[in-house]
Amino acid sequence: MNKILLPQTVKNLPTDSLRMFVILAEIKSISATAQIISRSQPAVSLQLKKLEETLDTTLFLRNKGTFNLTRNGEILLHYAKQILDLNDRFLHELSQNAEQQSIRLGIPNDFIQQFWPNTLSSFNRQYPDICFEIYEDLSVNLINMLHHSQLDIALTLLPKKAGKYCVHAVEKQLFWVGHAHLTEKQPLPIISCFNGCSYRNNIETALKKAAIPFKTVLTTNNFYTIYDAIERGLGIYALLSSDKNLKNYQHCTLPQLPELRPLYLGLHMKPVNVSETIRTLTNHLKISMQ
Repeated sequence: MNKILLPQTVKNLPTDSLRMFVILAEIKSISATAQIISRSQPAVSLQLKKLEETLDTTLFLRNKGTFNLTRNGEILLHYAKQILDLNDRFLHELSQNAEQQSIRLGIPNDFIQQFWPNTLSSFNRQYPDICFEIYEDLSVNLINMLHHSQLDIALTLLPKKAGKYCVHAVEKQLFWVGHAHLTEKQPLPIISCFNGCSYRNNIETALKKAAIPFKTVLTTNNFYTIYDAIERGLGIYALLSSDKNLKNYQHCTLPQLPELRPLYLGLHMKPVNVSETIRTLTNHLKISMQ
């Protein structure tokens, strides 16, 4: 006869603690983890301490503010991901009816390639019955769509960190890119997006403040066209430090031009009628935003 474990002899691992642990293990920062799960740093530290006490083991080696997994930490990470996956799948199936669920996600034109190959495709493999409706547009238009309940989640790139429905924001630095000889031209030839684009506003503000005359040689919201124009030496533009295409243009970064203000990659979501699936997706997106 199998032995029955009574409740007082069993250690229970709270899923919120496991979720915190997985995020911390992946990004190795208490402050960033606290931002992602919307808790204070002391609260996260206390939660980690209680988890280690429950397991009677050390999960991380602390060194100058960074967190590296111990052997037991690596073991827990392996099982924690499976536990959370089962938890999320169960809650997802429990909340579904016979109809396929759609998630309406707004993403700035240039960010779809950053989030689709990894975050969204892996999430889609985990939840294959989810249908994504992706809307690519300027950030100001995406915010407007969210306010009118036309989106469930909006990712934006704006000069301000806050917003009515902003649940997470990460600062991103801009870098000038273009062929070096173009900086000698007067007026300076620049590539631009249409009105309302944060890139355009940032570029034009910096040049006007530095009293550098400029002219727009190309205006488009298609970022593949912009990347091609940079490569061909048509004009000068600015890319984010997190833009995967920046590494292709390291040979033509232009530090001699005026410093550009940082922009904020924001995650926006209305706090009403939020399904567990959407909450899970926002956690995946927060990690990808770092």
